[in-house]
Amino acid sequence: MQDFQISHYVEPFPSGKGLGLYGRPQISPLMKEIYPHFLFREVSFDQLSKVDTSKIIKPFIIKPAIGFFSMGVYKVSEDNEWKSVIGLIQDEMEKVKGLYPIEVMNSSKFIIEEYIEGAEY
Repeated sequence: MQDFQISHYVEPFPSGKGLGLYGRPQISPLMKEIYPHFLFREVSFDQLSKVDTSKIIKPFIIKPAIGFFSMGVYKVSEDNEWKSVIGLIQDEMEKVKGLYPIEVMNSSKFIIEEYIEGAEY
């Protein structure tokens, strides 16, 4: 199988990359200055089961730090949903493992962020 690296063909938006702002994990902490109460937390895949959702305002969104097509993206509205959502994430990440380069889909880190009502863009 050929080693495919999308970055060889498509560079991220140069201005964002030049500023070190390519990707949600780099941008979200900077948003804290503008929106200090916006929930944003980065968690490694293996630490998901240790997250205490009782301390997180619901609903919230859990999603891969690097991803697309809404893979691994879930809305959690109640604490009792968390264990099942983790299972869904694990199953989904196992199914897509190796299908995409890590520049497109990387399940090593996840983002937990406040749910914002409205259309997703």
